[in-house]
Amino acid sequence: MKNTFNYFGEVRASLIYRISAAFISFATLPLMIDYLGAELFGIWAIMLSILTWITFFDMGVGNGIRNNLAESITRNDRQRAKILISTGYFFMFIIACLFMLIGYAIFPTLDWQRIFNTKAYTNTGLSSSIFILLILISLNFVAIFVQQILAAAQKVSLTFLSQLLANILIILMVIIVDYSVNASIEVLALCYGVALLSSNIVISAIFFLKNRDLTPNFLIDTTIINQTIKIGLKFLVIQISVLILMTSDRILLTQFFGPSEVAPYEVVYKIFSVVTMVHGTMLAPLWSAFTDAETRNDQTWIKSMLRKQIQYLGLVIILALLLALLSPYLINFVGSGMVGYSKIMVGCMACMVIITSWANIFAIYLNGIGVLNVQFYTSIISIFLNFPISIWLVKTTDLGPSAIIVGTCISLLPAALFLPLQVFRRLNVPPSKYSI
Repeated sequence: MKNTFNYFGEVRASLIYRISAAFISFATLPLMIDYLGAELFGIWAIMLSILTWITFFDMGVGNGIRNNLAESITRNDRQRAKILISTGYFFMFIIACLFMLIGYAIFPTLDWQRIFNTKAYTNTGLSSSIFILLILISLNFVAIFVQQILAAAQKVSLTFLSQLLANILIILMVIIVDYSVNASIEVLALCYGVALLSSNIVISAIFFLKNRDLTPNFLIDTTIINQTIKIGLKFLVIQISVLILMTSDRILLTQFFGPSEVAPYEVVYKIFSVVTMVHGTMLAPLWSAFTDAETRNDQTWIKSMLRKQIQYLGLVIILALLLALLSPYLINFVGSGMVGYSKIMVGCMACMVIITSWANIFAIYLNGIGVLNVQFYTSIISIFLNFPISIWLVKTTDLGPSAIIVGTCISLLPAALFLPLQVFRRLNVPPSKYSI
């Protein structure tokens, strides 16, 4: 079977949608900071980071089903694909219900002011905000499964269209509340959650109207869950480790330097997210494309595509350096003139996105073919390294908040070293030859 995947077409559409979404996101950030103020915005950023963990708690089944679905589509087994989709939605719905029940039972009993290390907002207000966000993110947990389906069908660009729609809704809602409602995390939580949910519902309607034979029904096959749970648990550990690495920085900043220090970090992180956004957009269509190529045993295409991705990394590095040079102007714009920064933090963030981009080139291939052992172990190592190294650097150096980013960079090194070595070995390429 010939590979008919249009990589550059998908990347082109994805970049258009994602860059547009990023511009809107940048425009939204100063509005949010202006609406909430630096400290409340820091609390909001932490709250959102913690609750986005929900999207990773599908036991890795979503990614497992994605690989199986991609194989079924490659073989044109539409009936099997329909059963996989229906079972996936059923599983996500059950998990979402569990999240809401647990939150309903536990959230009112917690001291949120102590958790967020703040007295700037009432405990009742914090509890209400996080519960509103929990309900809407849990519902979106079900709706967002469409993105796994789109990825398996090699229509990743539509997932970025969903992000664009969500960002448009968010900025419109923030503009409205900024002029009509006093600073309220509850209101912002409602706006954010509704925007995410609505965008995924719209994209789902677009996809299933064009693919009626894949529309989910009540044909549930629970053996699919059992079959994917083993590899799914590995996906879960990898996902959680990435989430902990990205979230722990904000938590450590809050505990050692106060929530107001999260705002500078968030602004710098948002600027350099352009790098991960562009590179992630280039890689995203390849996951299921690698699954497709592996199913057809097309090793030539796999090596060719990996070679191109290594070459494209040079452009990613140039982009990171350019953003570092322009950072004084970008931070002043994105932070609405209310956020300070340090050159050390900028440099550390640039290093972090470059290391991450390098490792992701190889991770996306290994994810697509379901070979996860090295990622599994390096992700566990990263978790155990991150907190102690970051805390030690904070206490023993004069780097200030930047010490925490340095700790994250160090914890990413095992994956950056061992993932490419695994890929080179699997493809029978000497490690010294980067041109696969």
